[in-house]
Amino acid sequence: MLDKYRDYFDIDPEYLAQINEAEIESHPDLWKKFYPHETFVKLVKDTISVISRKQKLSIWVEGAYGTGKSHAVLTLKKLLDAPDEDTKAYFEKYNDELSTDLYNKFQQIKSGEQKILTVHRYGSSNIYRDDDLVFAIQQSIVAALKNAGIEDHGEGALKDSAVAWLSDSINKNYFNALINEKYKELFAGDDVDIIIEKLNTYSEQAMEQPSKGEALQTLMGKIMKVAREQHFSALTLTTTSLLKWIEEVIKRNNFKAIVFIWDEFTDYFRKNMRAMTGFQEIADFSGDKPFYLMIVTHNVMHMFPESDKDWKRLMGRFVQPICNIELPENMAFRLMGDAMEENDDPVVQ
Repeated sequence: MLDKYRDYFDIDPEYLAQINEAEIESHPDLWKKFYPHETFVKLVKDTISVISRKQKLSIWVEGAYGTGKSHAVLTLKKLLDAPDEDTKAYFEKYNDELSTDLYNKFQQIKSGEQKILTVHRYGSSNIYRDDDLVFAIQQSIVAALKNAGIEDHGEGALKDSAVAWLSDSINKNYFNALINEKYKELFAGDDVDIIIEKLNTYSEQAMEQPSKGEALQTLMGKIMKVAREQHFSALTLTTTSLLKWIEEVIKRNNFKAIVFIWDEFTDYFRKNMRAMTGFQEIADFSGDKPFYLMIVTHNVMHMFPESDKDWKRLMGRFVQPICNIELPENMAFRLMGDAMEENDDPVVQ
């Protein structure tokens, strides 16, 4: 006798209870099975609102561990990138949760000659200061442009500028002298030629698999340390110059918007609680140009007192209320139902 629920249902073999960067890269169609709960619908609505310039703000996604934030923002990215038929199929699959009116509004922001460039970055544990933040944003945008087959990356991409500067014979000799003396331990004995080779290799690896971008970030961090201490302006990139570069990329490629999704951004706040000037400027940029940050954090709100003026100023740069991913008790049953499939065994039926 069949007396257990498991005898009547099968679990979708591709169902994943937890999403991380590796799962994102190995399951390209995972987004099509994401259940659009109420807070995801709010995220879609907020995205429509900012891209249509009704709110010239960035977006903050917050929530506890295990609430599906990574899966939610990945699904949103895929919906923005997907061809019309895939977008329509997703909205029709979940037509009880996603209205026809919402679909029409979503398609409207995707329509026309201007395209939306989506960028996805995962993790912020190696962001200790503004120049780390600036380089990470620029490198992720360059990677997204290359992955989209777009050759015009604007002028002044920092990695390319560093390679060009270091390749000049005079600069090479001077930099070699520095790293052979004062910075020998920092570069583990590498000379400029090896550094250039590593920059190019790490950059290619990061384009193919974003999770491998940490090696490039680390090496560029070392180069920028020398640049700061020795005042090499050619090897530095300020927040101001980053924003000018982003503006140039948008203009030269006729983008409707750049949506920069930064998942696992919690560590940035832990390491930079009192040094967020650069981040504030970048988040504020959406007021002038169609560049939108979408940061994803784990319960950062409790880190700052409500009376903190810097915190209030920062919150004013994001859509309010923020997109707080919560799963009420009844949501567990709805998610279970979405992951279950009726057992087609004739004995069971």
